[in-house]
Amino acid sequence: ALLFGLPFFFVLRELLEKAFALQEVEVDGKVLAWSRRTKLWSRRRQLKLTEITDVVPDTPKLGEHGVTVISRGGARPKVLRGLSTESALESARELKRRLRA
Repeated sequence: ALLFGLPFFFVLRELLEKAFALQEVEVDGKVLAWSRRTKLWSRRRQLKLTEITDVVPDTPKLGEHGVTVISRGGARPKVLRGLSTESALESARELKRRLRA
């Protein structure tokens, strides 16, 4: 049951977050924080501003558009998901501007 239940849980969580989650990105002091909140749960992640090397729009021809942060360690977390192409470009530009300020 665990073999099938765990992947089912992750797929269900992604589908519910895609449909109903509120996405927030905050630049607070020395930390970039992003969260996805539904009525049932909340996920919040953080990355120190000193670790961030670039912010890029993720706009593949097929698939989900969003904003990706590139860190010194090579990690590339997607901080915003499910955006239109224009929203991804504008959000990445605004986030990059906020990180420089």
